[in-house]
Parts: sequence; structure tokens; C-alpha cells
Amino acid sequence: MKTALVVAHPDDEIVWFSSILDKIDIIYICYLDALQHKTYKAKRLLVLNEHPLKEKIIALDANNETVEAELRKALKGYSTVYTHNPWGEYGHEQHILVHNIVKKLQKKYRFTMWVSDYSPEKLILSADREKRAKIKKLYKHYRVWTASIFMDAWLNDDVFCRMP
Repeated sequence: MKTALVVAHPDDEIVWFSSILDKIDIIYICYLDALQHKTYKAKRLLVLNEHPLKEKIIALDANNETVEAELRKALKGYSTVYTHNPWGEYGHEQHILVHNIVKKLQKKYRFTMWVSDYSPEKLILSADREKRAKIKKLYKHYRVWTASIFMDAWLNDDVFCRMP
């Protein structure tokens, strides 16, 4: 049973999915560039090179035009895929795009899909605060931590909803 995590950006894996990082086989990161920060790609690559889970991470380095084709190749054969929710957590357009592509591929490949969520029917897992802090420190060291200040006092749990 192969399990994947698909996130839009480096640091999304730790902000939204820290509780499952040890339970999945692979992490696909779709985008390395940040439109508003031209230096992020190089710095994000430095983080990923030192990332404690680097053996599980594949950086697709896609753009909005190529991300669907990249994920179509990547997700074939997975039984379970975790990704962003339909509203992109806080409305981020690339989170929403990644969700929509994974949802489309779920129909084609028939995998179970889980998204970060706060709905009545949910799966709650305790966040790995130690791992979250260690990896967050690495992103902050290279000045590519994109989570806002309010996330410094983040939730103690990660919450997921199974998509139909």
C-alpha cells in the first residue's frame, strides 16, 4: 500500500501535514519558485538538501502549466494520497490548483484521498511538534518560511477529511 503527500510548496509539508510525515512513502513538492520572492527557489533547494526527510522528497519544480502532467506521472500506483483541501487552507491559489489536480487524478487512479480539514467527519492526528520545530527552524534559517506569524502558535493536531 503506497502513500503519497502532494503539497504545493516547500514548508507546506510541515505546516499542514507534520503528523503523517513518518507514515507516508513519498512527498511531492510541486513548486519551488515563489512569484513574490525570486530568491526562494535557490534557498528552498538548500533547505531540501538538509531536510531530515530528504530521501522521501521529490521536488517536481513545476509551474501552473506543467504541474498536472507531472502529477499524472507521479501518482500512478498510489493507494492513498494526502493533499491540500478544496479551499486551499486559507485561499492560496496554488494550493487549490494542486487539490483540483489530485482530485481529478483520484478519479483516474482510484486512490483514497485525504485533505487537511476541519469538518465533522474527520481524522485527527497529533502533530509532531518536535519534527515541526526542527524543520521550521531550517526553513527560517534560509529565510524561506512562508507561514504567517499566527502559525507560530499553531494547532496541536493535524485534521484530515477523506474525499469522496
